[in-house]
Amino acid sequence: MRNGLCTLRVNSWGGDLPLPGQYVMSLRGRTAFLIVEVKPAPPAARYRCKLVCERERRDRVAPNAIVHRWEWAKR
Repeated sequence: MRNGLCTLRVNSWGGDLPLPGQYVMSLRGRTAFLIVEVKPAPPAARYRCKLVCERERRDRVAPNAIVHRWEWAKR
């Protein structure tokens, strides 16, 4: 983590990747993640991309914002 940002690794994603300015958020979590940067994975990687995000409270997301559903990977 740097400058208050966090990085989420996307293991799989159906369809087009999200764009900066959009959000990812789980169904029950307290936090929404504002996407600041999308870093595509290198060709041999076992993940799709990395999302550099800024944490935000869920209730602060604008009603007209584009929000993608996020599911945390099982450990």
